[in-house]
Amino acid sequence: MAWTTPKTWASGYVVLAADLNTHLRDNLNVTAPAVMTTAGDIIYASGANTPARLAKSTTSTQYLANTGTSNVPAWNEVALTTGVSGLLPTANGGLAIALSAPGADRILFWDHSATEYAYLTAGSGLTVSGTTMTVAALLAVVDDTSPQLGGNLDMQARLLVGNGGSTGIAISAAGEVTMAAQPAVMAFNSSADSNVTGGGTTYTLDLDSELWDQNGDFVSDTFTAPITGKYKVNLFVNMTGITAAMDRATMFLNPSNRVWGSRQFHPGNVRDGANQLAEQISTTIDMDAADTMTFAVLYNGDGDTADVSGGASSTMSTFVSVELVV
Repeated sequence: MAWTTPKTWASGYVVLAADLNTHLRDNLNVTAPAVMTTAGDIIYASGANTPARLAKSTTSTQYLANTGTSNVPAWNEVALTTGVSGLLPTANGGLAIALSAPGADRILFWDHSATEYAYLTAGSGLTVSGTTMTVAALLAVVDDTSPQLGGNLDMQARLLVGNGGSTGIAISAAGEVTMAAQPAVMAFNSSADSNVTGGGTTYTLDLDSELWDQNGDFVSDTFTAPITGKYKVNLFVNMTGITAAMDRATMFLNPSNRVWGSRQFHPGNVRDGANQLAEQISTTIDMDAADTMTFAVLYNGDGDTADVSGGASSTMSTFVSVELVV
């Protein structure tokens, strides 16, 4: 059954049953498949003089496309690879840039000054290949007489401060360098401690006052190394109450990693007729971070009658100085 062009009727023509069957019944039968049954149905041509009905899609995200058999209309999703053209603007969530090969390996970035995406071009010393970015060796450093640092250089709170600053490493306008947190201690005994040694007793020195302690490393007669390094130590002890029997004196530095000592012999052991004697030890020792160090003195004799002198002036008393040298 096919579509027949409707007959042109002439006046007085007798209509036959065959005419009605051909031009009315058969043509109606041809168009019957295109009868709309549901709101949203669409009529389309499935062939020459052949109407058909495309039922509406119940999927709200589908659109009319020519993806059916022989490209007849059909409901379908938009294919991003083949169903769109042009560049999607950034305002609509796109990049507004063609992601075709830019001629070399590049990095795509947002250029804020131009308010658009752009390709980063590899410059001298920078190579982008595949998924790897390689930076060549630093270029030669040339002299520049203009200032390069106008303020503090903060290396994670380890500061380099110029022109007279007082934090971290400070460089004065004249070029002197000071380090405010460099471990450096001067502590002394503010009053005499009586009858503490003389008969072979080791006495840990009471150093209860400080002239300075830059890093707060000296507490309760004990120095604690804040970092691993070499420390210069100078210990001076002034003793009174010395007797002739006290013929040997030993001074100790007691860091937690080893003991350092200095032993001296003093026949007679009398100075200036005052039964007074001063001992000193000066050396450089190694300490690890958190190592501790105390200071002691020992006299051999016949009884603990020797005194460790002390006073408000450390230069005439008993004192110790410790500083980090390297």
